[in-house]
Amino acid sequence: MGCEVLSNYMLGMVGVVRGDVHAARPALERARDIAQAASAFPWRNRVLGALHWTRAMLGEADAEALAGLDQSIEAAREAREPWDQGTLLTLRGTVRARSDETRDDGLADFAAAEALLTSMGARPALLR
Repeated sequence: MGCEVLSNYMLGMVGVVRGDVHAARPALERARDIAQAASAFPWRNRVLGALHWTRAMLGEADAEALAGLDQSIEAAREAREPWDQGTLLTLRGTVRARSDETRDDGLADFAAAEALLTSMGARPALLR
C-alpha cells in the first residue's frame, strides 16, 4: 500500500511543481484514499496538505483550504517532520503570495521553509 500512496503522491506533486493543479488533483485524491485506508499517517498528512493547496489554487473555499494547510503544517511540526513542514510551508506560501493582503505572510512562509530545508541540506528542494 505504501508504494501506491507514494506513486500517486509523487505523480500529484509533479503537477504541483509544474503548477498544473488540474493534473495534480486526481492523483492526490487517489493517494489520500489509499493512505486513509492504510492508516499511513505521514503520507496522509503530506497528501492532505497538497490537496488543500489544490483546492486553494482552484479558488475552492480559500479560507478552508488554508485552514487545512495550517492543520497539516502543525501536524508535521508535532510529528517532527521538517521535510513535510518545509514542503507544506512552501505550498501555503504560494497560496498566500497570490493576494496583496496576505503576500507578507506568504513571504514569511517561504523564509521559514527555506530555513527548515537549508538546515536539512535539502538544496534541490530550495531550487524549486
